[in-house]
Amino acid sequence: MVNYRKSLTLAGVTATIAAGGLLAGAGAAQANPSDTNTCQPGQVTAAAEEVPSNSVDTKNFVVTFYATPGTQCLLTGTPRDLVFHSAGGAELGVDSYSTGSENTQVWLDDTHPAQVDLHAPYAQEPGAPAAEATFTMANSTDGVPFAIAWPADVNGPVEIGSLTGGNPG
Repeated sequence: MVNYRKSLTLAGVTATIAAGGLLAGAGAAQANPSDTNTCQPGQVTAAAEEVPSNSVDTKNFVVTFYATPGTQCLLTGTPRDLVFHSAGGAELGVDSYSTGSENTQVWLDDTHPAQVDLHAPYAQEPGAPAAEATFTMANSTDGVPFAIAWPADVNGPVEIGSLTGGNPG
């Protein structure tokens, strides 16, 4: 005779393990960028500019991402490990934090750039004399590194927004 209690318990444990595996897989799929046409180093360039602000307390900047000619790829996340450097290359110690999602993905091509807005406090005193910013986009295991000219002095903490734009598909 079959022990139904043992069979039901075993079936329940198996179903729980399988469901847990599915949930873990679903979480990983949401947390990791798609591997289909993911932008790689050399396929994307970036540039920063200061843009007008509606507030006397805030300086606004935009980092724009451009696909190299003939490239169509998926850019993911927000700038991470953002570091500002002086003209001599010294790290300036300006803090930053992200309000954007690491899971945001946009398609880039020749005519559809993407952008990230950054906001920094405007102080009475001049900010750090930033000449360059370095950061990484999350596109692959090692990410896509960038080193870009920075247009103005900057005070921290710098708020990093969401990735927007790109090709709507």
